[in-house]
Amino acid sequence: MSALFPPLFSSESRQSLYADGGELVYELKRAASADARVVVLVPGMGDSRHEYRFLAPKLAAASLTVIVTELRGTGESSSSFASYTPEDVARDVIAILDAEHITSPVVFVGNSLAGASAVYAAAEYPDRVGAVVTLGGILKDNGVVFTTLFSLSTHLLFTSLWGAAAWSSFHATLFTSSHPPADLKEYIEKNKGYLVQDRGRIAAVGAFGRAPKNGCWARVGQVKQPVLLVCGDKDPDFGDATKETNAYKDAMTASKRCEVRMVPENGHYPHVEDPDIVFGHIMEFLKSEGVGMV
Repeated sequence: MSALFPPLFSSESRQSLYADGGELVYELKRAASADARVVVLVPGMGDSRHEYRFLAPKLAAASLTVIVTELRGTGESSSSFASYTPEDVARDVIAILDAEHITSPVVFVGNSLAGASAVYAAAEYPDRVGAVVTLGGILKDNGVVFTTLFSLSTHLLFTSLWGAAAWSSFHATLFTSSHPPADLKEYIEKNKGYLVQDRGRIAAVGAFGRAPKNGCWARVGQVKQPVLLVCGDKDPDFGDATKETNAYKDAMTASKRCEVRMVPENGHYPHVEDPDIVFGHIMEFLKSEGVGMV
């Protein structure tokens, strides 16, 4: 199937890996130095790796090796995987690191659901993950009643007939700043194209939506690595984004350093709405005492 977006870096940066019954697509931009730190950027549910179209080049220009993945089942990845859970996403990242022979601890950056994946990976693979950054990370399920109702709704919303349109309409509401990116409308339409191109992809979105995150949340107290929690203070995925993000911080009882950075007026994708601010927060954190990842 054809790519709907240009590569983030170059035509040579696109890679793929077959694992767990499907094809994972990712891009790799190696820094000039073989000793450069590695940052892995993982998108949220229903999105593609191109949500990092503004942040990834900035990190690469900062002399970091950058890997930008698709989620299994969405973007350019195939929809033939056996399951779709945040734990699966964590294992996919480790599989990519293995394929690229990267053994040094990486910075795992996860948006939305992939924030839960980053937490799980840090606890399960402590020698492979050196620091965690979440961007609008959803680290746990939102109560039994809400979770049950949302799970039921995904069966109705994310069907092959209208699922792509339903997701795209919802996707657009997650950007709340007064200065959305100029390409936002085009981006959402192209991302919708991936969901139409392979109808199994919208089914994968539904499966991710139903997948519990509490298995990842149960590991949060085991994360010893430094953690940076970045969130838009108007993120519509939370009733009170600031309160929820600080509650996440309070649960990081074993982390050697956990910080919160709220991005004013931003929604669920602060790295898209204000990439310069988010880049600054990430670099400041990685350079700080007790983190030392760059």
